[in-house]
Amino acid sequence: MTMTVSNLVAALDRFPAYHAIDVFADDLAELRQPIPPSMHPLDAQGRGFLVTHQDRNFKLDIFPERGVARLSKHGPATAAGAGIGELTGSLVAAAIDTASKQKGAGLLGGALLGLLVGAALGGVAGDARRVFALMYEPAVGQWRAYDGGLLRWMKDQLAVNAG
Repeated sequence: MTMTVSNLVAALDRFPAYHAIDVFADDLAELRQPIPPSMHPLDAQGRGFLVTHQDRNFKLDIFPERGVARLSKHGPATAAGAGIGELTGSLVAAAIDTASKQKGAGLLGGALLGLLVGAALGGVAGDARRVFALMYEPAVGQWRAYDGGLLRWMKDQLAVNAG
């Protein structure tokens, strides 16, 4: 099972107090195929992409060392003109590989998890951020709050220390 950028946008729209959503990179369908036309690299390394969805711009950041992809509101107006190179694919592949290893065989039982990221709690860069754990239910096409037994592990795995 996978989710799409459209599903991530739906979470950000449903919970407008949060500015980003973190998911395991291997759960995002767009990262498991050739880079779609709606994604434009922002750097030659393939760490950031401008994502256009329904005439709105978002930024997709790849964290290969954590196996995480973060979709943020208020993406850049245009791409920086970086070409899609071999590094782009290798960083995405590394993120997918890391995510698969972190989740292990059957740990999540196919569950699609996300972590909404909000404002810093202390108002200082690097402070803890407000987060909200979600689970995507493909059968109904909706996100719901997640408070299951993997909550602490999930927050440890998905929370990246970035803007």
